[in-house]
Amino acid sequence: MDRKRKSVDDSSLIIPFKKRKSVGENFIFHHFYIDVTQNKKNYPPTSSTLKFNPGISESNTIVRFFGRTQNGKSVMCSVFGFYPYLFINVPRKMSKKELLDFMQRINSCCAKNQYGQVFSYPTIAHVENVEAKKLYYFNNLVESHFVRIFVNDSSGLNRVKQTLQKKNQILDYSIWGDCKIYEGSVNSELQFMVEQDFSGFTWLSIPYGKFQTVNGFLKESHCDIEIRCKLKDLSQVSLLETEGNAIAPLKILSFDIECLGQPNSFPSPDKEPVILIGTVISDCITFKI
Repeated sequence: MDRKRKSVDDSSLIIPFKKRKSVGENFIFHHFYIDVTQNKKNYPPTSSTLKFNPGISESNTIVRFFGRTQNGKSVMCSVFGFYPYLFINVPRKMSKKELLDFMQRINSCCAKNQYGQVFSYPTIAHVENVEAKKLYYFNNLVESHFVRIFVNDSSGLNRVKQTLQKKNQILDYSIWGDCKIYEGSVNSELQFMVEQDFSGFTWLSIPYGKFQTVNGFLKESHCDIEIRCKLKDLSQVSLLETEGNAIAPLKILSFDIECLGQPNSFPSPDKEPVILIGTVISDCITFKI
């Protein structure tokens, strides 16, 4: 079967919310899973409705929320505009010229992958001075100088850390010191939730007219609804805005497994078969099985 498609304008499959029939309402859904991925397909296309350009350079990171609406429709929400980051400890506050030189040097070292292929975007998107307190050792809680490094995707964190291991070949030690890394191992999902002050398993809202609906073969999941929005337009909402619904109408699959054992011996899953002895699908709202 020929699966080739005719050439089409991808942007025709991105439907602004204002074209939907139910206008004037925020899009609210209950999220229960989050992951962070890279924008490998160069989404979203140029649109006069939404322009995804949140910072100095466009983030290549997409934060995806999975959940359900109040009426039980499954949702995948792709959020654009988040920049993973880490900190390095520096001796003093750096000038704008020093920060720019630092970013250019690190980006130059991170321009290629291990196979020699050049990345289509810079690793570091932005750097800034930060004053914060160290939690290591006793220092009377005196604030220290840090540089926060924002990267365009989470894989860039590893490239930056590997490059900083060779800092003596790249940076002037008398200026930058040992560049000790802080928060370099925090996963991007947790970093996003902490930075936005979001809690897990809560209701999220996007204002009317601030997101796009994805249809057709551009959909990346089997969810009933796929949407895209900017980070600044996503917010956490209270139960009052969800008409008092504590959770969305989720369906729960429960199952029980056992391991068959030989007489007078404790079963081992390496030798004896593992069997399913029961499974139940239930509605967590009506409790129907």
